[in-house]
Amino acid sequence: EVLRSVRALHSALVALGVVPPQIAEIVDSIEKLGGAAKISGAGSLQGPSAGSLLVYHPQPEVVRSWEALQGLEALTTELGCEGLRLEVLG
Repeated sequence: EVLRSVRALHSALVALGVVPPQIAEIVDSIEKLGGAAKISGAGSLQGPSAGSLLVYHPQPEVVRSWEALQGLEALTTELGCEGLRLEVLG
């Protein structure tokens, strides 16, 4: 469910026109590798900046090897915590 949700949120942000093309390319390559990603926080509408890029894969250790993410600073966090719930629409 997390993969599908993050991918749906990314698609919505692309439809709104707030994902720079260079970032969309990175997200596309992440999706092809079985992961999901979306921009998070203030970024830009063009160029290589996106604020933060939330990246998810069920096996987090594989993310570090992805070429598309090389050169970016990785900050590890947990998705979900007490008080947070995931609602799947439709």
